[in-house]
Amino acid sequence: MATATLLVELGTEELPPKALKPLGLAFRDGVRDGLRKRGLDHGDVRWFATPRRLAVMIAGVQLQAPDEELEILGPPLERARDEAGDWTPAATGFAKKQGMAPDELQTIETPKGPRLGCRKTEPGVTAAGCLNEIIQDSIHNLPIPKRMRWGASRVEFVRPVHWVVAMLGEAADFGEVLGLPTGNTTLGHRFHSEGPLVLSQPEDYEQTLADAKVVACFEKRQEMIRDQVDTEASALEATAVIDPDLLDEVTGLEEWPVALTGSFDPRFLEVPAEALVSSMKEHQKYFHLVDAAGSLLPNFITLSNIESRDPPQVIAGNE
Repeated sequence: MATATLLVELGTEELPPKALKPLGLAFRDGVRDGLRKRGLDHGDVRWFATPRRLAVMIAGVQLQAPDEELEILGPPLERARDEAGDWTPAATGFAKKQGMAPDELQTIETPKGPRLGCRKTEPGVTAAGCLNEIIQDSIHNLPIPKRMRWGASRVEFVRPVHWVVAMLGEAADFGEVLGLPTGNTTLGHRFHSEGPLVLSQPEDYEQTLADAKVVACFEKRQEMIRDQVDTEASALEATAVIDPDLLDEVTGLEEWPVALTGSFDPRFLEVPAEALVSSMKEHQKYFHLVDAAGSLLPNFITLSNIESRDPPQVIAGNE
């Protein structure tokens, strides 16, 4: 049975960071469920989400669903012919609807008695033929409370969309999505990468973006952030307090995370710790640090979305 790897990516303006993970998971579920609904089997499913993209990659997608054997029942056999033995309107009408002559129909035994009917083989749908519809349905069902329009188009999405990747193996032309042609061209990091990135096959996706300074996998990027924050805290012999919601939000803000440690005037520690922590988390998106006794330290860890040539300048700006 022929199969191919499927890749779908929506390239956007910066997406809302708090909504990024739910959007990524919902897009994954929509594409996966669209395949299953059409009887197209598949292998492993992966999802990707960065501030500028939502993507799904599914291995081993069947190129055509299995044929379906249909048994279509018509009128009861006793109502199929009149007293003269001619076909009744019920029988001829049923036959016409099936594109058959009445004589081609069969007698099918059922629990309620014999009925006129037919058996047909319905060819399975092709993945290529229904992919555009699957993508459109998945987008339509995303949990977006308020959609926006941009330019002169009447297309709506959570943020303006600039490119759409849709690949089934090496094939990459599956009609328009959100007013854009589908293809095999993506973009890397907004500042660390220049020009379009052409994908030869879906399997190249993650590495191609990594080379262009984009960690496409949300979960992998989140683990990188956690490790970097812990490493920065260890250098100060401190512990970083990593709130799960803040970690999700920060992961939604970065494509190439770089952790940096800053400090603030110790006199601010005279302010109740709760106020300082609240400000750092809610407004600055910083991770705060505590000592071995659990007391707040005059330091914070921030995440930058670039590898700066002058990190002290970035830290000073945050301070």
